[in-house]
Amino acid sequence: MKIFDRLFNKDSRSRLSQKSRQNEREAVADLLLYGVYGTDELKLREEVVLKADSPAFGWESGIEFNYYRHAAINRIHEMVTKDDGQVVFLTSIAERLQSSEMASQALELLNALFTTDDGKPARESDFYRKTRTFLLPEKPRSR
Repeated sequence: MKIFDRLFNKDSRSRLSQKSRQNEREAVADLLLYGVYGTDELKLREEVVLKADSPAFGWESGIEFNYYRHAAINRIHEMVTKDDGQVVFLTSIAERLQSSEMASQALELLNALFTTDDGKPARESDFYRKTRTFLLPEKPRSR
């Protein structure tokens, strides 16, 4: 998918690619791939076009992104067959996204790239709401 090649380009020099760590990039890739392959609720928007100034995360792994993507898809297929697979998956994503800025960026991108099956924004899906609670948990208010 070309959209993933654009987002996870090893030659990216964007501010986001310079600020993010490889484990965060992998977490974002996993989350978006889960949106494609792990939920019946979301579908990739066919009309998605990334603007030239949209964030690119870069890729600094010893393996090419395409190899990583195929391995991630296999992990996602395994996760969806387990009762607690989605919780385990989202916990892993939350642990790897170490800053709220990266978590917010991942959620923003998830919403931009996906719609629900009935055409609503992804943020209206159960998966998005659940992901948000894992990535940006509400802090208890102090009295």
